[in-house]
Amino acid sequence: MKTQWIDISKVVPNTGQIPDVPANPRLIKDHKFEKLVQSIVDDPEMLEMREVLVYPLKGLFVAIGGNMRLQACKHLKYKEIPCKVLDAKTPAKTIRAIIQKDNISFGEHNFDMIANEWDIEELEHWGMDLPVGWDEEDTGQSTPTQKNEIKLEIIFDQIDSYEEIRNEIEETISKYEGIILR
Repeated sequence: MKTQWIDISKVVPNTGQIPDVPANPRLIKDHKFEKLVQSIVDDPEMLEMREVLVYPLKGLFVAIGGNMRLQACKHLKYKEIPCKVLDAKTPAKTIRAIIQKDNISFGEHNFDMIANEWDIEELEHWGMDLPVGWDEEDTGQSTPTQKNEIKLEIIFDQIDSYEEIRNEIEETISKYEGIILR
């Protein structure tokens, strides 16, 4: 699949117009959008390395990967954008998988390495989200405004045991202050 430079007016966001493919679930706001725009201004060659993935539909090209980059390029008034065009015969199931896999971060950051080997200001300028207080020494004390959030997902094979287990969990966590069950 070769990179094609496509007139940006023909590239549209995924709003659910492809049959059996939901709208793009990602969004970008305010300062994160500004950082993305600035990253394109700073390093426009990155666009050719991470083209927008598009699906041809009714004379247009629907962005299924790179919707945020598309928004940023439109904001910057680009005339064309580099794209990889999927075959029009690509099944909806494959398109759905591409949309999700394109937006999943499989790895995690080694914050010890980041703290010792990377320039934090550069990382923040490039738009990396660093957890609040990650580089501070652990004193074992938390401040009143600090929240530690841990999410627990439980998958039930049989729904009939759900209520009993939920009641046991609620009873257990009620013994602890500040824990919320949603």
